[in-house]
Amino acid sequence: MKKKPASKSAFFNPRVLISLAFCAIGVLLALLANVSFGTPIPVNVYRLQGPVRKLVHALGGPVANLLAAVVFGVVLRVLQAQGGFVSFATQLEPPIVYVTNIVYAIFFLNLSTFAFQLLPIPGLDGWRVVEAIFRDRNPRFFFNVASRTQMIWWIAVLIVFFGPYLVHFDILGAVVGIFFQPASSAILGQCAGYTTLNPCPLSARF
Repeated sequence: MKKKPASKSAFFNPRVLISLAFCAIGVLLALLANVSFGTPIPVNVYRLQGPVRKLVHALGGPVANLLAAVVFGVVLRVLQAQGGFVSFATQLEPPIVYVTNIVYAIFFLNLSTFAFQLLPIPGLDGWRVVEAIFRDRNPRFFFNVASRTQMIWWIAVLIVFFGPYLVHFDILGAVVGIFFQPASSAILGQCAGYTTLNPCPLSARF
């Protein structure tokens, strides 16, 4: 059977497309906001001895995003105390409002990335946490899931994009909100959403 060229098969891989999009956004943020993110450095997790080391490795990225969100959340609360507020309006605002908007955008980006990465979907850190804890008990199951990762991602992408039109419900916001809402409430005292994503189904937007 003739194999497809690696470049063509990679182009139709949703994980590759999402990774390229995130890298582009990361470069843009590095230029505009002095903060960035990108694809993780490849690490052979099978060379990590014991579930504890694998668990620490899996949680490294989300914890880094959470710490960044805490820092910018504290800055945001200081700006609010000085009269700053988040505004999605297009009219002219005082300079402190623009600074507050930028800080809030960085806070939201880091916290939403933290919450998204913790989802137990193959390829994300949340799945690596599950794998680190349970792989030794049922290695065959995780092998089967790994062989179907691309199919799982296609299904997830279809659900995220077309699900809201069928059920009239923000599926991505609700799922990300599992981790986003308690973290945002702990940092800011309330759950803070954004214009295009509302991971706060049980409370109002910021």
